[in-house]
Amino acid sequence: MPIRVFRLALLLIILVAVNIVAFHPRYRIRWDATDARLNSLSPESIEIAESLPASISAVGFYTNASSGRRARAIDLLQQYRLASNGTFSYELYNPDVSPQIARDFGVTEDATLLIIHGETQVRVRLLTEAELTNAIFNALNPRQRRVVFLTGHGERNLTDGTEIGLSILNSRLTQRGILTQQLNLLTGEIPNETDLVVIAGNQSDFGSAEIDKIDQFLSKGGRMLHLTDAPEAEQQWIWNAYLADEWGVLLQDDLVSDFTYSVLGSPVNPLIWSYFPHPISENLLDLSIFLRSARSIEVSQQRLVDTTVLAETSNAAVSIATNGATRETEALSGLGIVALSEHTSNGGALIAIGDSDFVSNAVLQQFPNNALLFENTANWLMGDVEAIQLTPKDSITLTHEIVTPQDQVEFIAILLGLPVLLIIGIALAVRASRKARA
Repeated sequence: MPIRVFRLALLLIILVAVNIVAFHPRYRIRWDATDARLNSLSPESIEIAESLPASISAVGFYTNASSGRRARAIDLLQQYRLASNGTFSYELYNPDVSPQIARDFGVTEDATLLIIHGETQVRVRLLTEAELTNAIFNALNPRQRRVVFLTGHGERNLTDGTEIGLSILNSRLTQRGILTQQLNLLTGEIPNETDLVVIAGNQSDFGSAEIDKIDQFLSKGGRMLHLTDAPEAEQQWIWNAYLADEWGVLLQDDLVSDFTYSVLGSPVNPLIWSYFPHPISENLLDLSIFLRSARSIEVSQQRLVDTTVLAETSNAAVSIATNGATRETEALSGLGIVALSEHTSNGGALIAIGDSDFVSNAVLQQFPNNALLFENTANWLMGDVEAIQLTPKDSITLTHEIVTPQDQVEFIAILLGLPVLLIIGIALAVRASRKARA
């Protein structure tokens, strides 16, 4: 009987030790069994993590509705903390439970992570390793971006707090440390340090002198984001001709209508239904982003530029021309509503989106996710999306996570102790068996 009791006690000790190693948060160590290290940080991320100063940290805000994103954030943040040997720290809050903390950090959207280094804050949404690594890099190497919004042709105004204005968008940009300014090209020049020029819904044509200034900016590798609205009548604009002839971007004189996939009970509020592979759209695929009273955009190949459609409506959408003619989409595709054109030699780039109302105050008050299309596009044009390219991972296998956090000495002691306990147990069992036979 004593031998049986001893064996049972020994077995319980071993099981307890195994459970401590496997589940106790103090010993969280990750073991990635995939061929391509799919569930581990890339070498570039590890290199940054190992050199992080103690002054950098992360603060995240996730409600219960974002439990999946919170779990993904914890996984990535924990990997970073381990790779940094504990230098990198993070805290996560539920804004429904701790609303004042969210207000103190200026957070108004769920699933928001802030990377904080001194006075610098970099916001990350829909977390991926590439975004987290680049956010940390940008927090450590802050450079103020300058975005110039053109005026003088009825464009939406950054300081306008009414429903048609862009004051909410402007606030989002300035919270990220972006310097915004408004400029009338009839009276001023685009500053040399400008990272991005935005046209937010011009209601009249640009003059030749203004287009020359824009062309000079783009020919030096400048970047432009053009938000253009559906016209009420056919536009014989020299600006539209410039976009078509020089950049292969064809603004259609139409109104997009989708009776099947639209929002707010109106077919002229079409959902962006499909995205073509591009860093801009990587984190937009599971979001319902829509345009209001949009025009469609087509592309053509021109000398020295590469053009592509980045986003489309559903194939149920129709194009209603200003003359009343209706054009249906092809069976397997929708209407283009976001287009990119890149110059092959000077690095200039232009993106056109067939609506400016999707980032107006009226829309962003109810649908803040709409701002992500603008922000992702602006980030990419300014070079802030995946500035650090991570080593690609190719295969898919399973990951086994055992555990390891801070005290690796205790972890090693337990790990080495298990075989010792097992050997002792076997020896005692053999000895007891021999005595029993004797």
